[in-house]
Amino acid sequence: MNFSQLNLKKWILDYLNKKHFVGLTNVQENVIPHLLERKSMIIVSKTGSGKTLSYLIPILQNLSFDQKTECLIVVPTKELCLQIYQLLNEFKQYNNQLSFFSCAADLSHENQILKIKRIKPKIIIGTPTKIQDLLKEKIIDKDIKSIILDEADTLFDYGFVHVIDDIFNMIDNDKLQKIACSATIHESFSNKLKKYFKNTTVYSSTKSIWINDQIIHNVVYSFNDNHIETLKKFLSHINPFFCIIFTNSLKESENIYQQLKPLKLKMTLVNKNTSPRKRKSIFQNIQKNQYQYLITTDLFARGIDLPFVDVVISVGLPEDDTWYIHRSGRVGRVNNTGTSYVIYKKNIDFQLSRLTKKNISWNYLYIDKDNKLKNKKKYIKQYQKPLIDSKNNSKIKCLININKKIKPCYKKKLKEQIQKIKQKLKRQYIDKQYKKNNS
Repeated sequence: MNFSQLNLKKWILDYLNKKHFVGLTNVQENVIPHLLERKSMIIVSKTGSGKTLSYLIPILQNLSFDQKTECLIVVPTKELCLQIYQLLNEFKQYNNQLSFFSCAADLSHENQILKIKRIKPKIIIGTPTKIQDLLKEKIIDKDIKSIILDEADTLFDYGFVHVIDDIFNMIDNDKLQKIACSATIHESFSNKLKKYFKNTTVYSSTKSIWINDQIIHNVVYSFNDNHIETLKKFLSHINPFFCIIFTNSLKESENIYQQLKPLKLKMTLVNKNTSPRKRKSIFQNIQKNQYQYLITTDLFARGIDLPFVDVVISVGLPEDDTWYIHRSGRVGRVNNTGTSYVIYKKNIDFQLSRLTKKNISWNYLYIDKDNKLKNKKKYIKQYQKPLIDSKNNSKIKCLININKKIKPCYKKKLKEQIQKIKQKLKRQYIDKQYKKNNS
């Protein structure tokens, strides 16, 4: 199917033609016709498959251009907020009536409100707390037509569930179009979405979130097992167009940045300590190809679309496997291919084994004493690590009272109790890791 077959407005088609977007991707072909009819949807599709345009084109097509804000786009990070804003800015070149506002703008809250009142944006993009504040102060009308939760699972994993509750409670529109997008979906996330998306069409483009044939996965290790030295040596063997180096914490990102400085690479650093103004400047310079390497935390792992990224390096692995999928998903976008490297760190064997069981195939690269890079077979031990540690297991035993008398379905009920406790402990662990990565 081509975009010309969708009876889109001329200015939207002009933009798509200028960008040489002719045929729809698989997710766009299955989603856009439904969204054009103002239906609500949950969209699950791999990174780089065209999810943003999937919801943005129908929203733009259905704008009435009256005096009210018609659409809210809720995102987990300022970087994603800025990216969507820049995409809308490209559309605006073909229609001057199009007005929108990004809450990531480098303005005080008072100046943001003044600007919203002045430009009367049709679309507002912002993080949950920013959108919540605007609704509370009645800067946004409660009868908006559409709301989009972009990277929805991240919004919940970051602990915004109560804020999103508040946002939906303040919106008063029975015909509200609700859209949620994600590259990964898990049970607890889908259960939370049911609260807002009752009887909603779910589209999933893949049977497995773990497999992407356009990405080659590698593990890099060396004779001395020092991951920073391994990284330094490995960088001398590659010459990427643009590479993102992911670390597991803010402190580690700053340490690696300092360690790599003597190599005089064209690199930059972005983490929670980077000011909004500097982040915006760095992001613009990345678009202008002024850097070859970006060192960051998982801040850039979700939703950010840099189509020229051809290499991703993870220094170690994140505890949550889905975050590795999002890291590696910065390459292999749309029809492109890319390469993901994991710099081996001690104690990640279990995580490698766990990802292998999910059908991720690894190539192993070894750097010897002469700094030669070789292909080598490395067999990862299949560790039988429990989901939670022994301390938490003992906690489960204390929390669950098992009557001595055996009752009907007691095994099933016991399993359900254990699962609830595990989910609670996992939630606490995610919150703890998020605070650690941003402290």
